[in-house]
Amino acid sequence: MSTSSVAWVQPAPFRALLGHLEASTGLEPAVLAVLAGVPTGLVLSLLHGHGGRPLRRMHRECAERLLKLTPEKVQRAVATHCDGAVTTRRLRRLIELGLRLDDIATHVQVSSAEVRSLASGRAFVSRLVMARVAVLLESVERPLASRAA
Repeated sequence: MSTSSVAWVQPAPFRALLGHLEASTGLEPAVLAVLAGVPTGLVLSLLHGHGGRPLRRMHRECAERLLKLTPEKVQRAVATHCDGAVTTRRLRRLIELGLRLDDIATHVQVSSAEVRSLASGRAFVSRLVMARVAVLLESVERPLASRAA
């Protein structure tokens, strides 16, 4: 059996990698997950367990994505810009849900003027701001979804 056909891998090395990335970049795990392109829930389960029990395995594709994320790539995300349309939609959703611009700015770690500019449809946004907005929206919508269920 080739290694590319193995669907699951042991999580311990990736738990250590996330700890290293968090310590070296100062970014929270959920933001690192977005930058790596893996579910935030996976990263949180990897670090803190799921239902009080440690994660026993993780999907190889997610592991490969995490391996590609280095402190240098995270630092480049600060300066790398991407299309701002998705971030604009997410910001507008946060505002619809009742969050104030100042509160969003605090969570995203930018000025209120920056949030206002992004919400009005600025064309480009840094990948770091995009990730922070995605994490904020997920954290606000997750409790709403669980209440609706």
